[in-house]
Amino acid sequence: MSGRFQERAAERQVRVTHGEPVRRDRLEAVTTLACAATDHRRALWMRGDAVLHIGAPTENRR
Repeated sequence: MSGRFQERAAERQVRVTHGEPVRRDRLEAVTTLACAATDHRRALWMRGDAVLHIGAPTENRR
């Protein structure tokens, strides 16, 4: 009976050991995607802001 418990514990350890690189890769991929989405959103915001400022009348214009 204790042999089976040891076997199951060893199997769990193998799954954890092999699952850690996959988990780390997934976390890195999600982080990279979130950064890219943030950069894209910022670029769109800056583009829209630039369009509004170019088309807006200024006080110095006559």
